[in-house]
Amino acid sequence: MESTYTIFNYILAFWIAGVVMAFWQLYLPSIMLVRKLQPNNLVVQWSWLTGLIFILFSIFCLPFLVRVLLDDKQKLKFMAGFVPALMGEKNE
Repeated sequence: MESTYTIFNYILAFWIAGVVMAFWQLYLPSIMLVRKLQPNNLVVQWSWLTGLIFILFSIFCLPFLVRVLLDDKQKLKFMAGFVPALMGEKNE
């Protein structure tokens, strides 16, 4: 029983570390870019709420974000779609 407890501790530690990495490597650069491009954007004004929503999203979608976190090309593709979505731009 104790080994199961230890395994869950390792999984929880890696999961939390992955969420922190996603916040640090994906959200913060994106919000800084939006802040430079559109300083009066609603996302910039409510950045704490946007960050909280991103963290909740990362908690549930972390297995899919691992590839994005580990590969720089995938990270650029993610940010190329995420930043315009934050700014409210639509692709037509």
